[in-house]
Amino acid sequence: VRSVLKTHWRPPLASAAFVLATATLVLHAGFYSAKDCVHLKGDSAPSQPKEDRRASGDGRVPSFDSSNRFTLLPFRPFSLRHPQALRGELFVPPFSRKISSNSGPSMDYHKLLSPPGSDENEMDIVESKREYIEKGKADLLGHWGSVRESPRSDEGGGVRKLADSAKSADTNMKLDAAEELDPVEEVKNAPPLDCNLEGLSIRSSKADDDEYMGAKIMLKKVKEKLDSAKKRHRSSLRLSQWERYQFHDSYDELQKGHVARIKEINRRHMEFVSKGLQPPQNQVVTGIDRVHWKDLTMEQFVEKYQKPEIPVIITGLTDDWKANDNWKVEELFSGKYRNCRLKVGEDDEGYSIRVKLKYFLNYMMHQKDDSPMYLFDCSFDEHDRESELLLDYKVPSYFAEDLFNLISEKRRPPYRWFLIGPKRSGTSAHIDPLGTSAWNALVYGRKRWIMTKPGTRKRQVKGYALRKKGEDGEASTYFSYHVPRILKDEAEKKVRDMGIREVIQEPGEVIYVPGGWYHAVLNLTHTIAVTQNFCARAQFLKIWRHVRKGRKKMALKWLKALKEKYPDLAEAALKCNEDDGWKMKEASKKKSKKKKKKKRKCSDSSDSEERRERRRRRNYDPNAEFHASRAVPSSSYQSGGGGRR
Repeated sequence: VRSVLKTHWRPPLASAAFVLATATLVLHAGFYSAKDCVHLKGDSAPSQPKEDRRASGDGRVPSFDSSNRFTLLPFRPFSLRHPQALRGELFVPPFSRKISSNSGPSMDYHKLLSPPGSDENEMDIVESKREYIEKGKADLLGHWGSVRESPRSDEGGGVRKLADSAKSADTNMKLDAAEELDPVEEVKNAPPLDCNLEGLSIRSSKADDDEYMGAKIMLKKVKEKLDSAKKRHRSSLRLSQWERYQFHDSYDELQKGHVARIKEINRRHMEFVSKGLQPPQNQVVTGIDRVHWKDLTMEQFVEKYQKPEIPVIITGLTDDWKANDNWKVEELFSGKYRNCRLKVGEDDEGYSIRVKLKYFLNYMMHQKDDSPMYLFDCSFDEHDRESELLLDYKVPSYFAEDLFNLISEKRRPPYRWFLIGPKRSGTSAHIDPLGTSAWNALVYGRKRWIMTKPGTRKRQVKGYALRKKGEDGEASTYFSYHVPRILKDEAEKKVRDMGIREVIQEPGEVIYVPGGWYHAVLNLTHTIAVTQNFCARAQFLKIWRHVRKGRKKMALKWLKALKEKYPDLAEAALKCNEDDGWKMKEASKKKSKKKKKKKRKCSDSSDSEERRERRRRRNYDPNAEFHASRAVPSSSYQSGGGGRR
């Protein structure tokens, strides 16, 4: 290449091309050497030079192809540099040329190469996946062709569990790095997302006769209504782009492994909490406390969760709610709410998009959208029929104190929502307005939550730098693509500063989300829930700073009400303003101010007379006397309806 380019008298370009060509050849050779690390596909093994074979054997390891036939493939020392081999993803332990072991019949390498724990008979192969990989690496580096005994000879093996390492106080239940769950790896053989869920099926005896409940497909009328709502809600998308990711086919496989992983993280978390020990710190993902209301007093909730602003799940609060019966899908379809128009989104100008409930429920059961429409109504309490939903639930005692109740409903921002979420719908990462806290009670279905502690940057939480071209920010895309990348990026840090918490909310559970926490929610199944934001005394000063800046008129009325009801909080608010140097403008009544005419001082009286004369001549109208004689009297003019007043 260099000799050819020199003929065109370009020495710098020739040198650059020579270096590039040399590097390409070297990398190309190294790639194919690393590629021979493990060859799991193909009918035949690639060729291997004779000089690469070892004295202890022929340098080949057993593998299998799609027809389960065993094949001996080359295994080269250079392939140890392959990153996937070092992580154990493509690692195959070095066995001798003999397929059978000394302890018994031939070994099933198809099962041996599969992940540990994926089969009940495979539990005795190794003690754990990590030990399996480490032992294999040591054997590979130590002696290439040595004969290993069958792993099945270890009858006392099995996958380690956390309970085995946390039995006594000798370990203090502290996890080391090897026992931390991989935040990206999915759990194999996980149960379906809708496992053990009842009450969300519309297939019942009384459903067959109803036009909307008995429909096996989305009705034409419903499709027209919802297509119109989709165009208004996301005007930048065509209707065909609502299904571009085809999540309705791959959604269960994408999520159920992560759901099982999150449940295992929370199970381990509660093992520490139940024994009064501190859960491990500096983990990529940690769990959330789950407490029954009988084991949590109001004082304990305030001191342990509300003041330090720590999320918690409280169980058993919805056991006596009427919503458990009245909010079933069958009841909503056939009951008094079926013709109510509820909010399912907003258009580009901020106007609400409303659809009848019977249309939305038919759409929910038969839609295939990647991120479906989400019924998220905050004004249901303003209408006579929909307001009866308030009678089906009650605010839990832990969240009954709401200082925003001192403000009129018209003045305060939206704070209460009735939710019906189809499968794959949800909300992307956000913070609740004005720094308020929130509680969310799930009546039916299953939700996936992810939270990050206050102070985390928005760009980091939403994963802007990790998004690929063409990916949107909807909840289904965020949880399927962006969250695994965020967790992987967080796992590579030495100091994990995001404080990520993940949890699966089950039916009948109430989750408390403190103010300032970024959180995102994904509906794993069809869900029905109610949520409400509130201002507690413990977070008053934090919320006051948001209100006085974002809602100035509301802050003045709130401060006036606090002086009458809670003087101590009013004094705290005034002191906070003084410490922060914040000046609030008092409400002032508009007064009509008459403009005062400036008096001009004249030095000479004759000069003023001349000016008056010039003004009189300039405004003189020769027909003024004629118009004056025909003028209408002032009383009759003012009594008419067409005059200017």
